[in-house]
Amino acid sequence: MYIRCVTFKVIDNDIDGTITAADQLRDKIKENQLVRSIEVVDLGDGVCMNLARYDSEADAAEAEEKTNQIYQALSHVIDLSSINVVQGPVVWTL
Repeated sequence: MYIRCVTFKVIDNDIDGTITAADQLRDKIKENQLVRSIEVVDLGDGVCMNLARYDSEADAAEAEEKTNQIYQALSHVIDLSSINVVQGPVVWTL
C-alpha cells in the first residue's frame, strides 16, 4: 500500500463548494483505476487534506498525470499554488 497526501487551500474557505465541484468530477476521478480510495479531510481554516491510496509507488507515479488534470479542473475552487504533496509506503497498519 502506498499513500499520497496532498494539502491545499480552498478558495474563499468554501469547503462545500469544493466538495460539490469534486462530486461533479466523480466519474472522471473513478476513471483512474490505479487509485484504490480517496478521502478528503477538512483541516480547518480553509485547508483540506486529500489522502489517496494506491497498491504501489509505481501505481501512484503512473496515476500522477491524471491526478494533476483533476486538480487543474478544480482550479476554480482550490489554490493550486498552495498544493503540498508528501507520499510514501505504508509501513504499519492496525
